[in-house]
Amino acid sequence: MPTFQFFFSTSLEDTLALDGYHLLQDHVGGRYAHAWDDFDYIVTFQIQRVTKGKREFFGRTKVLIRGVKDTSKHFIANGLPRGKSFEIGKLLHPDSAVSLAADLDYYQRLAKDLQDSAEDFLRQICDASYFSDRYNIYSQWNGFDVSLLRGGSTALAIVNKGRYVAAGRYVPKSDFQFNVAGLTKDFEPIKFRFDKERKIGNTNVNLLIGRNGSGKSHVLRHVVDQVTGVLPCEDKQPYFHKVVVAAYSPFESFKTENQLSAALGEETRGDEALEKMSQRRLMVNKYAYIGFRDPGGSFSLDWPKESSAHALLKILAYDEESSWRAMSRFELLFNTLKQSINFDFVALKDKGGQPILLSAAENFVQPSAASVVEKADVTRGIFFLKQGADTQQPLPVLLSSGQTIYSYLLPNLVAEVEEESLVILDEPELYLHPAMEIGLINMVKTLLEVTKSNAIIATHSSILAREVERLGVVVLRREEERTTSTPPPVETFGQSVELIMGEVFDDYHVRKTYQKSLDAAAKPYASPQMALEGLAGSVGDEALAYLASRLDSGVVTVELRTADDAEDPEGQA
Repeated sequence: MPTFQFFFSTSLEDTLALDGYHLLQDHVGGRYAHAWDDFDYIVTFQIQRVTKGKREFFGRTKVLIRGVKDTSKHFIANGLPRGKSFEIGKLLHPDSAVSLAADLDYYQRLAKDLQDSAEDFLRQICDASYFSDRYNIYSQWNGFDVSLLRGGSTALAIVNKGRYVAAGRYVPKSDFQFNVAGLTKDFEPIKFRFDKERKIGNTNVNLLIGRNGSGKSHVLRHVVDQVTGVLPCEDKQPYFHKVVVAAYSPFESFKTENQLSAALGEETRGDEALEKMSQRRLMVNKYAYIGFRDPGGSFSLDWPKESSAHALLKILAYDEESSWRAMSRFELLFNTLKQSINFDFVALKDKGGQPILLSAAENFVQPSAASVVEKADVTRGIFFLKQGADTQQPLPVLLSSGQTIYSYLLPNLVAEVEEESLVILDEPELYLHPAMEIGLINMVKTLLEVTKSNAIIATHSSILAREVERLGVVVLRREEERTTSTPPPVETFGQSVELIMGEVFDDYHVRKTYQKSLDAAAKPYASPQMALEGLAGSVGDEALAYLASRLDSGVVTVELRTADDAEDPEGQA
């Protein structure tokens, strides 16, 4: 049974003298001046692993000592001095100490790096998931609920499964149903079905479809409140580590992070400084809002630009801290954006207005995340540059409105989605060309697969519907003061866009403007047959079918014309 050496250190430099695992307060070496405070309990630590004088970030966890509000002071007062650090292994005993990480990355890192020794590490650091049988004891300790369990249902889920993730014995549920509970009586029950075992087109995305006014946004807001705990839910529901909401409509009304905290009664006492607010959003990671409203809830056309820069910095930091992972999130973002934007570099601007170039190209030397954070002016947002053939300096790439929204949305999604998240997207196809819709759904599905997450998307896009199987699509219809909820009448996965438009989006049942024009154009003709013959060379195939449907006798066959046929003014159906 391996023995792990645990130390407490007050600076990154001090850690290099001793090989082992060093606990430092979370703000050390970062951009915050003070340690994170959970209602007067200071228990959050970063772990730095030192091997032969080389240091690497190993994760974050909270360590609570029974009867102690500031764990660092306890380590200093009772630890064994070792140079400028303190040996704390003997202070970590399950009768007096308990720890718990805030996210699953920590346990996944243990599984990869420590393998068969991961559970021994958890035992020696008194992890609550390893000692889950002592939960009733820990829950009686002062500060346990407001520090280690600050994440609510997310923290409880980690208590239940963190050990199994570290040991490589945890497998997320791949086939489950999510019931939307507590809707008003005029809504039929709504069920979302997720099936990742489907042979073709596994369902990690559900679509919510319906006409304007059918209640799609209302349902999504209700789902968010249900999963995050704003609304009570008696039904057993699937576990989601985090909820990420993205909505770039000026009329949406989803909660921002601060508004959700207020709804949950999590506002801290008194007025918080801006730094404290920012730090709180960093540490409480069960919810993220992406859209036009700033953290205070005010609508701002400038905030999405700044938010995309913050997201890019978060991605760079995540990749450095998670270099053990096979996949770089920056590379995922870079390659997805290139599907719709022709560029060579993503860039931030420094405080002097000069570009800080970033690239996923093989031979490009990426600057460190810390250096980019130090120099970047996030208020300027992110930019795209293309290397010109005749210039040494890359030139700016001008973006359309759709590409601009895309450049806001994608960095935020890649930055925020974590293991087993639920992603809520409200009409993401707004402003997007169909080709960009395909790029979006490709990126979303890839991100969901990598993070074992799921998504619910409200949409008016038949292109998105083509990528999701029938049982992953919920169609809302308002009928006689009641909203019904049904699957589409046809299989949607890989279906033709025309049939999806007709059967799922009710296009077959809506009278079109061109039909009114055809009716007016056909009036001078003596019969529908003569109208068909006279107008056939001037209209498209769907119009031909409409004219043919007006013939009273016989069966009419309408053959689709080729492009060459369409150029022939005498072309007939």
